[in-house]
Amino acid sequence: MRGRRVDVCDNGSMSRSRATRVIRASVAASIATFVALFSHVAAGGAMPQWLGIAVPWVLSLAVCTVLVGRALSLVRLSAAVLVSQLLFHLLFHL
Repeated sequence: MRGRRVDVCDNGSMSRSRATRVIRASVAASIATFVALFSHVAAGGAMPQWLGIAVPWVLSLAVCTVLVGRALSLVRLSAAVLVSQLLFHLLFHL
């Protein structure tokens, strides 16, 4: 792995950049989850069970982790939230 950056500190924990990226992604995923759930219920949809909230949140976290990137930009964050909203819309109607 010559020339490839490894995101693990000497003590085996995640580096700050990766941890920061995951924190940003979890905030974006949580906001997307809340907005989607609130909108769904406000529009007259049934309140999903906890699994119907947890599974989309985990999927949204994965999407947001990829889209948020290392630097927080409005474009990437907006894309993460929009893709998550689409994901929630599809999953809440199953």
